[in-house]
Amino acid sequence: MKRVLKYALVFLVAVLGGFAGGVVSSAYLANANAARVVRELIPGPDTVIRASAFQLVDERGRLRGELSLKGRPALEFMDDHGNSQVLLQGGDEPLLGLSDKKLEGRVVLGNLGHGDVEGEAPGHTWALEFRAQNGSTVARIVTENGSNGRIEIWDAQAKRMWSAPR
Repeated sequence: MKRVLKYALVFLVAVLGGFAGGVVSSAYLANANAARVVRELIPGPDTVIRASAFQLVDERGRLRGELSLKGRPALEFMDDHGNSQVLLQGGDEPLLGLSDKKLEGRVVLGNLGHGDVEGEAPGHTWALEFRAQNGSTVARIVTENGSNGRIEIWDAQAKRMWSAPR
């Protein structure tokens, strides 16, 4: 009986040891495999990531920012309702636009390109422009075709009130 008990004890220790060894090795291999997967998924400093857009979303999944190519390179930040607040665009007519809750494009800096400054050709109007709530320009510092600049101020009916030089 002692002999059977001794063999049963040895068998039990062997089974428990094998089980413990299997658990430890599985955990080690799982961690090693997870580390390998993480290394493959996370790019290193010399990795190039290519995409047509990168989006920044908040904890509710709402779009709050985007780096994209919408015809030209653009970086845009939105408020929590999806309205554009800051827009930086590249391309032939680069611009920086700042908006508030009442108007998109409240302040615009860059190549406005619309050519509406005293018959100016499109694409040659560089300005810092301030707009009223209705979207009309109220003040502008502008230069066209590399000429001398001027400052302009308009009234609420879009009539120029003051300009220097005249």
